[in-house]
Amino acid sequence: MPKRLRVELESIASYPNLCQAAYLAARGRRSRPQILEFHHHFQENIHRIGREILDESYRPKPMRQFVIHDPKRRIIDSPVFVDRVVHHALILQIGGYLDQALIDNTFACRRGLGPLRAVWKVQSYCRKYPWYVKLDIRSYFHSIDHDVLRGQLQRRFKGDGLHRLIGELIAGYQGEKRVGLPIGALTSQHFANYYLNVLDRMVIALDETLGYVRYMDDFLCWAENSEACKRIHRRVREFLGDHLKLEVHSRRQIQRSYRGVTFGGYRVLPDRLLLSHRRKVRYMAHYRKYEAAYASGRIGVDTLQQLYQSAYALTVHSDSLSWRKSVHRGNSDWMQ
Repeated sequence: MPKRLRVELESIASYPNLCQAAYLAARGRRSRPQILEFHHHFQENIHRIGREILDESYRPKPMRQFVIHDPKRRIIDSPVFVDRVVHHALILQIGGYLDQALIDNTFACRRGLGPLRAVWKVQSYCRKYPWYVKLDIRSYFHSIDHDVLRGQLQRRFKGDGLHRLIGELIAGYQGEKRVGLPIGALTSQHFANYYLNVLDRMVIALDETLGYVRYMDDFLCWAENSEACKRIHRRVREFLGDHLKLEVHSRRQIQRSYRGVTFGGYRVLPDRLLLSHRRKVRYMAHYRKYEAAYASGRIGVDTLQQLYQSAYALTVHSDSLSWRKSVHRGNSDWMQ
């Protein structure tokens, strides 16, 4: 068992840590009224947050809830700005130590990794190993058990004040249900990624496992044949139910690697990366919106070119030149 790290409330509530947290929480959102108001009384607000953390009177406020469709419907719960500062202040102190505990082949919420590197690793394993099984977890964020998560964090960190603060942040969502984390909170992303660390280590220790990649709750395992993939699937399903109170989604995919796999926005084949159906839909949505804005005179040609570049970023790492050319020629079979 690794040595536990002691984290004191004083380090989380320190003025430099909270200032950095406020800077990170405001990044990309500085013109919003809530953030402008916070910065208008910046030092007063920072000192107040620090006092509330130290005297343990801090309580998260109700979150703002909204729905996105990307493409499936998701309910996002977003903390107010003051709570976002606290989330960042906490992760500044414990995030690096959580990251150290993870295996190399999990790619979410980690500096220098991310979805594209996960896709490249998937492609390398598709070249190397003959079969894969692809799995994901049903309603992952909404199914994370608070007691299991807090037990994991207590085995990683020392400090009664720290764990009371973590408890407040975790319990601020779903209240007495003691299950689920809000998708829109920074701590949720890090905690949810760490929650499956025990699964990662179980899977890579299996004799059948030749390769493994996880991006949050989407994961792939490679094996010598379909029977080995089925055994891995069975072990994963049992482990998640017994130890993490999670359920594997009913859909599973066991396939030969040379046929490719959809992962991280791409159709990953051993020799090339194609755009996934979802990413094609997103590209076309941007393309049509920009064309309509130009046709109606709401934007000029220079702005149109800039917007095209942002849409192009969705395709830049894929082998999609011929597909994009067909789109711009007005080919009606753009989904092919």
